[in-house]
Amino acid sequence: ACACACACACAYVYAHRSLKNNPLSGITLPQWLRVLASHGHEIEWGGPYLLRVVFVSTISVLNSVLALVEDVMFSRAISRQRLHPAPVFIVGHPRTGTTLMHNLLAQDTHRFATCSTFCAGFPSCFLWFEPFKRLLAGILDDTRPMDNMRLHFDLPQEDELGTSLLSNGASYYLALYFMRSEPQLRYLIS
Repeated sequence: ACACACACACAYVYAHRSLKNNPLSGITLPQWLRVLASHGHEIEWGGPYLLRVVFVSTISVLNSVLALVEDVMFSRAISRQRLHPAPVFIVGHPRTGTTLMHNLLAQDTHRFATCSTFCAGFPSCFLWFEPFKRLLAGILDDTRPMDNMRLHFDLPQEDELGTSLLSNGASYYLALYFMRSEPQLRYLIS
């Protein structure tokens, strides 16, 4: 019984201190500070999430430097980019097949362009840092935790993750980070 309790305690600590698959891994420091300013009171600063806060804070500084390099290298090209006049949007509630639809459309590379998990997860630096993405491969598990589907940086990914990172969390993803506030954040999905 003691060994079982010890194993359960270790699993709890690992699960709550895990740094993998953190959807905030691509946030820059200014955006992270805005999220902390509006929701920092919800974090258990002395609790099991402190390591995640330290991780996100540290990587947000790195992301900010990477974003500055990207801005210098690509800001003019981005401003000249013409957008397709008839974009396709996939909209739906979670667990209704939107990811499947997205992945199916992503197979048609002649008619559709999609972003990868790396592009969505690191929206401020993917244009120039993508060749070096293997340096960050350790922050992803091989499968998604909620459904055991494959996960890696080259798979198609919905842009909502990138939108959330670039908008200081103005997305329904914010409820994933601050679950206690989910009822107050429902306006983001209605």
